[in-house]
Amino acid sequence: EHDDVADANGGWLLDGFPRNDAQAAALESRGITPQLVLHLEVPDEEIISRVTGRRMDPETGEIYNLNSDKPSDESVLERLVQRSDDTEEKVKVRLEMYHSQASKLLDRYQSVVRTIDGTRSKSTVFSDIERAISALSAPKKLGAMILGAPGCGKGTQCELISSKYGLVHISTGDMLRAAVEAKSQLGVEAKAFMERGELVPDELVIAVVEERLSADDVADARGWLLDGFPRTVAQADALAERGIVPDVVLKIDVPQEILVRRVVGRRSDPQTKRIYHLEFDPPTDPEIAARLIQRADDEEHKVRTRL
Repeated sequence: EHDDVADANGGWLLDGFPRNDAQAAALESRGITPQLVLHLEVPDEEIISRVTGRRMDPETGEIYNLNSDKPSDESVLERLVQRSDDTEEKVKVRLEMYHSQASKLLDRYQSVVRTIDGTRSKSTVFSDIERAISALSAPKKLGAMILGAPGCGKGTQCELISSKYGLVHISTGDMLRAAVEAKSQLGVEAKAFMERGELVPDELVIAVVEERLSADDVADARGWLLDGFPRTVAQADALAERGIVPDVVLKIDVPQEILVRRVVGRRSDPQTKRIYHLEFDPPTDPEIAARLIQRADDEEHKVRTRL
């Protein structure tokens, strides 16, 4: 919240925090998420050598190292002191604690982690860091996800969002229903799950979504809006493994009884594909009203199963 951070052109660089997954989760709950995590990798043996050889001049505060940067002045060398936590025993304890926490942090931030070999010269390490940071300045597409229970209004909002921000709306529900109509292999397998109001298994959906995100219209657009995917942690992990991470996740919250009322009254016109609602948006033409159909998974008991 400091003014110098608000006024900085480049942004911010966190050093020494978060140290554990709980701290990282606390940051995320406040909307603080890094675009890049730099992971400097050095073998434990070399770290122990570096830290145990570190000494400080109590008069000037300057840091030296007995192994790699010893002072040339004997009087300075004689007055150097070692920090109490730089002993080998304590360094090993600190490293053990670091490794136990770092693995969780690297998993959390895996999509934005860049691991850099820290055993090389300072200039070489910094060159790699520069390249990683410079890559962030390239034009970036917006990735968005929208979450919400059936009947929460995702479809309506997706139309408005995709039009306003130039995003390609990718609805897994629409893709799966199209596959069912086309009687593709995926459609045949998915149909039974959908008619029972159950989620289609992850393995049947992930490949379709990945293929859709690589299509030309997505590449040419300002970004993408995923609707109805991911629905499970496994699906979210699968996306992250492929480098597909949203910049924003929108969650629409609606009480359950209102959702049931919205979905159970929903009907579609098989000729025009337009969606109506028997209570809130009924057709005025009796001919259209007579041909409306209800989706198999919009029956009340199936809606409650889905919820």
